[in-house]
Amino acid sequence: MKLASGYTVIANGQLVDGNGGPPVKDAAVVVRDGKIAYAGPAVRVPEVPPDARRIDANGGTILPGLVEAHFHPTYFNVAELADLDIKYPVEYVTLLAAANARLALERMLRDLRWVKSSSDLTTLTPSQLSFVDTGGNTVTFTYDSVAKTLSRQQNGGNINILANNVSSFTLSYLATDGQSTATLASQVLYVTIQMTISTSGNQPYSAQYMGSVRLYNA
Repeated sequence: MKLASGYTVIANGQLVDGNGGPPVKDAAVVVRDGKIAYAGPAVRVPEVPPDARRIDANGGTILPGLVEAHFHPTYFNVAELADLDIKYPVEYVTLLAAANARLALERMLRDLRWVKSSSDLTTLTPSQLSFVDTGGNTVTFTYDSVAKTLSRQQNGGNINILANNVSSFTLSYLATDGQSTATLASQVLYVTIQMTISTSGNQPYSAQYMGSVRLYNA
């Protein structure tokens, strides 16, 4: 993914940063090379180049880093009802669904890279994983075998559905040799994710995904 270059300043609005604190009035957000560099009171904005792009929030609410986590892997370019499941051949829908479902897996892997050490892992089961990231946020991923959904929750807030039609899902926790199963959180070096997304009906498909993350602490 290619990130934007240069500076962008979003100001003249109230800031809701998603960390559980109260809204910050007269706030600003600074984006540097596609990444959030500052979010807080406008009076404390760090110096930026004079040619920085500036966006006026017009008194609205600024939500930096807001992500819509719910998606249907078979939906794309929907302009009318027929686009949902009958307009395109099953082979084409299958390929796109596989690519979209991969994004859900990548989201989990990206979050896990913010786990500082195995001591920050709090819940370790084949269907649920909770951990505290480097920002102090408690993140929980849960697989519901009845609803066939994979969800993400942060700091006890809203539960966001990452993927539907998840027919199987397994989290594995491997020790330092990368093969044997860790029996204690302190022994975990690798977290491995395996899931299968499948549907039936007029356009059946099935795709398997697997990813692994090595924790920072070893």
